[in-house]
Amino acid sequence: MSESGRVITKSLRSSRARAGPKIGNSKTPTGRANTADVIGENERRHGPSKAEVTVSAKTDENKTLDDNRWLELASKANQEMVDKERAIRESLQCELHAKTDLLQLREVEMAHICHNQYKLEQELAFQKLDTKFQPNQHLNLPVGMKRSSDCSKHQLEVMLGQINRENETIKHLQQHLTCVGQFTAGEQLKQEFGSLIVGKQQEDPGCGIICPTQVDWNLPKKQKDQVTQERDQLHLSRYWLIQERDELEYQVKQLVDQRDKVTEENDQLDRHRDRLKKQMELLVNQMNTIAQDRNQLCHERDQLKNEIDQLVHQKGREMLSVEGNELRHRIETQAEDRTQRAVNVAKSKDRNKMELGQERLVLETALEELRAATALGEENERLLQQMATLQLELAEVHQRLDAVQGMADSKLDPAEVFFLLRDLQRELRSSTTEEDGRGQLFQEEEEKYFTKSPTHELTPSMAELHHLAHGVVSAAQLGRNMAVAQARHAEQQRNNAEHRLSLCLQEMHTLQERANYTEDMAEHLEGEVQMILKQAKEMRGNDDTLQRQNVQLKTTKMVARDKPQPSGLLPMHPGSPAYNMFIIQEPALQNQPSDAPSLHEEDLTFEANHPSDKHEHGEACSGHFIGVEKQDEDYAQEEQDWHSTMCRHNSRRKVRHEGRTSTFTKPDSQGHVLSLLKELHQELELSKNQEEEDNRQRDCELSGFKTDFNVELECLEVTLCRRRAELRRCNRLLAHAHNDLEETRGKLNFYSCLGKKQYMGSG
Repeated sequence: MSESGRVITKSLRSSRARAGPKIGNSKTPTGRANTADVIGENERRHGPSKAEVTVSAKTDENKTLDDNRWLELASKANQEMVDKERAIRESLQCELHAKTDLLQLREVEMAHICHNQYKLEQELAFQKLDTKFQPNQHLNLPVGMKRSSDCSKHQLEVMLGQINRENETIKHLQQHLTCVGQFTAGEQLKQEFGSLIVGKQQEDPGCGIICPTQVDWNLPKKQKDQVTQERDQLHLSRYWLIQERDELEYQVKQLVDQRDKVTEENDQLDRHRDRLKKQMELLVNQMNTIAQDRNQLCHERDQLKNEIDQLVHQKGREMLSVEGNELRHRIETQAEDRTQRAVNVAKSKDRNKMELGQERLVLETALEELRAATALGEENERLLQQMATLQLELAEVHQRLDAVQGMADSKLDPAEVFFLLRDLQRELRSSTTEEDGRGQLFQEEEEKYFTKSPTHELTPSMAELHHLAHGVVSAAQLGRNMAVAQARHAEQQRNNAEHRLSLCLQEMHTLQERANYTEDMAEHLEGEVQMILKQAKEMRGNDDTLQRQNVQLKTTKMVARDKPQPSGLLPMHPGSPAYNMFIIQEPALQNQPSDAPSLHEEDLTFEANHPSDKHEHGEACSGHFIGVEKQDEDYAQEEQDWHSTMCRHNSRRKVRHEGRTSTFTKPDSQGHVLSLLKELHQELELSKNQEEEDNRQRDCELSGFKTDFNVELECLEVTLCRRRAELRRCNRLLAHAHNDLEETRGKLNFYSCLGKKQYMGSG
């Protein structure tokens, strides 16, 4: 039953309740019937009277009032029903707009989710490719471990059960609505208003309100139409709710799948992070081992350097003890001379640099003065141009002054002449504002004149006019004199500038001569340096004398070999140090010049000339040779020590051989010992530089690998944070979806309860 029918029935019942007691003066139907019988008997006996006429008129008025009141109530009820329908329609439209907005938001969110899913799939594919093609064995583990989806299947089963229950409730509500639609509103009105019999009611003259006699029989049709509209609206709402439920189910499924994917990716990221941590630990261990090896190598290198320094010091002391202090003193003096010459050359160079700097400053000052002179010349030219323009203006003023004098001679008005002179004076003053003396003079004369005579009495005499003219002429003469003075000043400044320029040119010539002198000095110093180099070559030639001494030793060996060896001499068997020394020194004899006589021939001539000293010479040679053999044995022992040290530290074989040969074949040669020491130092520096370069390259590689690893770790952390944020977003979307499902269930329950109430009300 609709709201309009309920309002109409309530109004009729209230009007009937109000009219009953007034008609019969009692609250029972028996009293009402008795009053009607009494009224009928009176009408039959006496006929209509005036009171009856008035009562009938009142009853007619009451009927019309009741009809009007009923119509007003019906119109109000219809208006309320229309307002309610409008409110329901507006609420449904608002819900529709809200649902469309929600649908758009869901579509946007689903598009964003699909985009994120696409990104995740791309990142997963790239990660799989990286793990597949990575050369490290620790990273070649399987990727893509899927997690069991028991939880998602259980949730889907629960949701399917809920959807089936909702379908059952919707079917029940549909059946109920069809039953309600078959039961028309006209039958309800007949049941409600069946007890009202308007034709049998009796009228009481004293009553003021009469029950209505007309009923709107189109009301059942309207209520039927309203019921059909409500049923259509329920069908539409059911259709939209089913669509929303399907969409929500689809979204829930997608969100569940996406959450599973995100959880799988998070697991993969965790596993990848664990692998990277293991790799980082391995790298740290490798770096620690490398640092330990580096420290050990540095320690061994320091030990080797200390041992080499000790050996060098020992060899130097031995060399100085063998060679003597003369060579040392000579070398020190030559070194001091060289250092002193180098210091003198450096001082002379510094002195020349200072002189050149001072000369440069002088030249710069001269150039600045020249620039200032040129600027003054330009300014003087500008002033001359200004003076020329002023002279032209003065000529024009003189012409005007002549015109004024002609006007004065022609006996014109003196006031006009005075005004013309004043204008000329002002023009002259404005044209010569730069000359302060002239402007001040004109101003004083003008002030004197205007203080003498007021402004309204401007009738000067001819003497005053002549005085003004004389002032103008004196001003022109003053301008000419100033122009001449300025021209003289400009010419003097030009002469001064030319004189300064000539002085600057002279200074430039002197500076150029000094520069040439410094160049000659530099060439002279270069010649001295070449002389020093020649002296160094001569010092190297002293080493040749030492080689010749070795050659003498060789000749003594040859003499001893040709003659029978005495008992004190040791045999020169192959493999002995003496034999080795002879074999090594033999190329030096072959390189000896052919012009020089051999020492062997000298010895033979000496033996032929001095036969008595032959035996003494043989004993001396044998003693000297025995001393050489002892030195060879000592150097052989040192050779073994040196060989052991060099083998222990993995030095180069070629350097060991050169050091052994150059050290023990020429014990008395200082140049070869120094060359050996230089080569050793060079080899040590090369090895040290090589080790430093290797360590630097290793450090660079380790730092690069560490930076790459840190960057990759940061990228993984960023992706992990992004995945977690997306997971939280998916959880929020799931929560919103569950809330929407609960809202739709509440609406379905509300509509089902409403249908049940209508069904119960119709029953």
